[in-house]
Amino acid sequence: MKTECVIIGQEEKKKIPINFSFVLKSGEGSMQSEFFLVEAKTSSSSFKKLELICSDYFHSGFDLIFAMPDDDIRSSGLLYLGYWNDGFVEEV
Repeated sequence: MKTECVIIGQEEKKKIPINFSFVLKSGEGSMQSEFFLVEAKTSSSSFKKLELICSDYFHSGFDLIFAMPDDDIRSSGLLYLGYWNDGFVEEV
């Protein structure tokens, strides 16, 4: 059951979910030590845990978000640039 919370006398605004724009990927082969920003094609709902590292990262307008597919394995996490917005994940 989803609980609705209302503030009397205040118009309800639509909440905006977390949105990924770019993911930080490492190169392949001899370029493994180089990193590239690639357009994100994954939904935030694909991950078990999301952490907001920094809002407006380097005044870019993007938020820096760490996404983990599993709570216990930080080494499998990915860094995303995107928008934390209202800080919730829209289930797909």
